[in-house]
Amino acid sequence: VDNIQKGLVFLISTHLAFLGFVLIATIAGYGQPLLPIQILWMELFIDTSTSIAFEREQGEPDVMDRPPRAAGAPLLSSGLLARIALAGGFSAFAALWLVQSQPGDADHARWLAFTALVCGQVVRAYANRSLHIPVFRLGPNRVLLVGALGVVLIQFAIPFIPPLADAFRASPLDLVEWLLVPAVAFV
Repeated sequence: VDNIQKGLVFLISTHLAFLGFVLIATIAGYGQPLLPIQILWMELFIDTSTSIAFEREQGEPDVMDRPPRAAGAPLLSSGLLARIALAGGFSAFAALWLVQSQPGDADHARWLAFTALVCGQVVRAYANRSLHIPVFRLGPNRVLLVGALGVVLIQFAIPFIPPLADAFRASPLDLVEWLLVPAVAFV
């Protein structure tokens, strides 16, 4: 049940962030906030790599010390639903703020917001390794670490590989933008 809950919290909050951003940005008049290839990248590669990593997560050390879960208890409690709404909602509004705060090229602003959403997803994957224990008290999950680093490195590299840069309409982020990305992702 813990692993199912962790996966659901991660997947729903991530999709809430992406869908919320698309909905809010579309209503605000930003045209096409994400390209289909960006959505595909998120769905096909990022979700897959983190899902595999969750499967490799060891059982939590206190699982046998907890009282049994009530038979009729919902899979997602009101606390978990609030956590999902807060994480996903913040990411959606932060991505919109990034788009609004970038003067000039709409493709570059879109890429910045998308990069923040992707990196936020990586941070959320780590944050949801446990819903009960602080992450720094858990043992390592090398599969998640490799997947997370791979996603961030590929995200960084896309603007420098001409065919990918063209397909994603990606342009390199400057230092200030790369400081904004983890700030948004970690909050």
